[in-house]
Amino acid sequence: MNRVNHSNWEPLLVALDAISLPDIGLMPFSEADILDYFNDPSQFGLPLNKKKGAGILYGVDHCRLRRAVVNSGTDEDRTHRLTQKLLANGVLNLISEYLGTPVGVGDVVDVQDIGMAHAVFRITITGGTSVVVKQEAHPNQPYYQDLLKEMGFPFIRAVHVAPSAQWPSGYELSDWVEGVSFSDYLFGSGAVVSSEEMGRYIQSLAWHAALGDMIGREDRHLENYIWDTQHQHIIPVDTAALFGLGNESWVF
Repeated sequence: MNRVNHSNWEPLLVALDAISLPDIGLMPFSEADILDYFNDPSQFGLPLNKKKGAGILYGVDHCRLRRAVVNSGTDEDRTHRLTQKLLANGVLNLISEYLGTPVGVGDVVDVQDIGMAHAVFRITITGGTSVVVKQEAHPNQPYYQDLLKEMGFPFIRAVHVAPSAQWPSGYELSDWVEGVSFSDYLFGSGAVVSSEEMGRYIQSLAWHAALGDMIGREDRHLENYIWDTQHQHIIPVDTAALFGLGNESWVF
């Protein structure tokens, strides 16, 4: 059983409860939900507690509080707890294959949930290399990144592991981009953006919007774009939904 300090996450549950919307299907977590998650290594992620398939809208604050619950505790406790989940779900084997080198429990130096409504883990191993892992049934992200590569746009490496008896949910692994969400960069970083820079950003986002309409890309918002601080450009991430019908309705 994992070391659980209730004082680390109980205030977060209170804050999340205060902004939950049970009337429309966005429910708070119970204490039992959190204890079950912390103590069950086979439970990979802790998604927002919302009614599935109902198109429930949620905000950035819901996601930040969910993420804070998962990441609560000391760095050592968090990394131990989440590494056990990687081990129990066979993810360390996938990371080893992705990186082309064996990765064991002793090689993991840090694990954090960086996701929004669902778990997305950043795993850092000895030497400083980081890999991003999430459960994903469809290969949309690798497809979109390969398309960007062919068209000469900034992209990241991403691979998909199809659902199987060994990995029932399927997984997506990708390179870590050093940066922040484009929303945080524009509105939370205090960055001074010139009109010339803003023009380039608008052009880049418009290009992605046009391409997205052509191939039915859904779930587009500024949290699904990363500002790559090293290379100074925008990278689209979390391309979980492609080939959707009526995808142009988001503009209305």
